[in-house]
Amino acid sequence: MNMSIPGKARGALWPTETSRPRASNAMAIAIVAALAIEGALVAAVMSMRVPTPTPAPATPVMQMRFVKAVTPPPPPPPPPVIKKIVRQQSDVPAPRPIARPAAPAQQHVASPTVAPVAVATQDAPSNTQAAPSMPGPTAAASGNTTAAPAEPADIAIVCPVQAKPEMPPRALAEGIVGAVTARATIKGGKVVRVDIVKSTPPGVFDESVRRAMTQYQCKVDGNDQVVVEQSFDFTQTD
Repeated sequence: MNMSIPGKARGALWPTETSRPRASNAMAIAIVAALAIEGALVAAVMSMRVPTPTPAPATPVMQMRFVKAVTPPPPPPPPPVIKKIVRQQSDVPAPRPIARPAAPAQQHVASPTVAPVAVATQDAPSNTQAAPSMPGPTAAASGNTTAAPAEPADIAIVCPVQAKPEMPPRALAEGIVGAVTARATIKGGKVVRVDIVKSTPPGVFDESVRRAMTQYQCKVDGNDQVVVEQSFDFTQTD
């Protein structure tokens, strides 16, 4: 029996050495062709993609709103014009002073004036009761019944009880001194009116004099009206 070394099989079932290169070339060609086909398919698919349509711009919608017109309020009225009323002075002639008849010399007796601190100075007693005037022939003929104005009487006799005027606080604080001459009208034993005849300085001591003279107690016959005059000196001592 002949033993043979196994070698490469030869026959139709096994490729020969010359047929292997052809098989490998064919496989390579097949792979390349497959890749080419796949690439062509991918390119075809990519070219066939439908582009996304761009949305059309929205058409603006016009809306109409009916707004009720508001009537503005009327403007405020202008402020009233304030007119200054100027008081017109009429050209009226000043009244002429009525001349008083001269008093008899015996009714005015001069005497020294005493001036203590806020003490009323008194004149010396004088005859103040004038004799009743008898109707003379001339008065009876003319029918003139107007009596002459009463002259100031002596206040020391008419008003024995008197009150001293006080020094005003303003005068004390500012060291003001002065003098006041006042005329009092007495009726029924009471001072019913006080008139300032002269005041220096004006208005400082007037109220103090009025307040003091209204407290006087006077002696008058019945309802007779008597006018008295008195001077006051206001001084200050250290």
